Amino acid sequence: MANSGSRWLRWEPHIHAPGTVLNDQFKGTDTREEYLSKIEAASPQIRALGVTDHYLLDTYQEIRAAKYRDGRLLGVDLIFPNVELRLAFGTVKGNWVNCHLLVNPEDPDHVDADEIIVASAGPHSPGELPSITYQSGGAGGRRHAKARL
Repeated sequence: MANSGSRWLRWEPHIHAPGTVLNDQFKGTDTREEYLSKIEAASPQIRALGVTDHYLLDTYQEIRAAKYRDGRLLGVDLIFPNVELRLAFGTVKGNWVNCHLLVNPEDPDHVDADEIIVASAGPHSPGELPSITYQSGGAGGRRHAKARL
């Protein structure tokens, strides 16, 4: 095999999809179609896509279904969940501090096993977060614990 040198492929690890919790910036009647079309038309082509949502995998599962069930996003080689968390402290300017869990989609049980964080998201004021329920162990052995971040 001949050495082809470096190949640069476009990865977008942090794109919120329509319906994302706490950051849904999509308005209109068919926002999912608009989202999919923009990803498909991107130039350079997006080869890896991190579907981002706060605390949940719901939008990831919808976009994943669009690819594998509906035949969309043909140029995207890798779709993975990016679970965004807000920490219970902010910056000196009062902004949230977020962290991201990038989940490996190659594990066939990754959606079930990695639904580790489910927000009991009720109303909360700046500087306060809802209690978070952590689930781990997959469908067969889930353990639950509530915590405040």
